[in-house]
Amino acid sequence: MVAWLSESESVSGSTHEEKVVCVIGTWGLVGGWIVKRLLERGYVVRTTIRVTPDEASALMACPGAAQRLKLMHADLLDYYSLSKVINGCVGVFYTSAPHDLKGIRNYPVDMIEFEVRGTLNVVEACANSESAHRLVLTSCLSTIVFTGQRRKDIIFDESSWTDLDFCKDKKLWSPLSKTLAERAAWGLARDKGLDLVVINPATVVGPDCSNPPHDQELADLLRKGLIAYALAEDVAEAHILAFENPQSAGRYICFGKLESGSNGVVRSSTDPLFISRLNEPFCSSQLSNQKLLKLGMKFGHL
Repeated sequence: MVAWLSESESVSGSTHEEKVVCVIGTWGLVGGWIVKRLLERGYVVRTTIRVTPDEASALMACPGAAQRLKLMHADLLDYYSLSKVINGCVGVFYTSAPHDLKGIRNYPVDMIEFEVRGTLNVVEACANSESAHRLVLTSCLSTIVFTGQRRKDIIFDESSWTDLDFCKDKKLWSPLSKTLAERAAWGLARDKGLDLVVINPATVVGPDCSNPPHDQELADLLRKGLIAYALAEDVAEAHILAFENPQSAGRYICFGKLESGSNGVVRSSTDPLFISRLNEPFCSSQLSNQKLLKLGMKFGHL
C-alpha cells in the first residue's frame, strides 16, 4: 500500500545531516528515474511527480524508499503548496514534460499560460526558500532549434534560442510554450539570485523505472529520419550531475546517440558534434552536447 502525505501533514523530521531534495513536476518518465537514482545515492527524497498507483508502488519498492521517500501532493499553480514541499530541501528538480515530436502542432494553446505560470511558481518557491541551494529544471531541445534557418553551417549549442516569432507564425505552440517558460525561469532566477541549471534533452525514449525498453517507440521515431535521443535513465543522470557538480552552470543540451532508419539501415553515432537531419521544421545543422560531456556526463545506457 502506498502512503501519500497531504499538504497539511508535516514534512519535517529530517536531521541536519540528511540530504533532502525534492522532485516535482509532470513528467513521470524522467522524474521516476531521478527519484530512483537519488535514493541510490542516499538522499531523502520528496516527490510530487504525477504517477499512477502502479508507478507509485514501483517507486516505493526501490531500495531505501521505505525510509527515505515521501510521496506528496502539490499544485504547480499554487505557490504555497509548492513552498511546503520545497522548504527544507537543499535541491529541487523540476521535470516538466517535453513536447511530443508527433504532436507539435496539436499542443493546446491554453497550456502555454499553465506552463509559464507553473515554472515561475517553482522558481519563486525555490528562491524564497532558505534551504534550496540549486534548482535543476527540465526544458527540452525545442527551446534551441526552432529558428527557421536552413544553413548547414549552423551549430546549435547552449547559446542558441528558438525564435518566438517563427513559432507563432508556424503555430508551433509547444516549442513556443517551452521557450517562453524557460526564458521566464532564467529571468526570475537572475532577479532572485537563484542558482538555476537547465537540462535540454533531445528526444527521450523509455523505459520508465519499472518496465523494460519498448523498441517500437524508437522504431516509430526512426521512420522520420535521423533522431538525436537519450534514454530516460541517462537524462536523469544528467540532472543529478548538474545538481551535484559545483561547476555546473547555465544550460546543457542532452543527447547520447544518433540513429538513422533510412532504407532499413540503422547507423549509430555518439560523437559530440554531428550533422543531424532531425524532423521538419528542424533544418540540417550541427548539434553539440560538448558542454555536458565536459561536465563529466557519460552516456552509459545506450
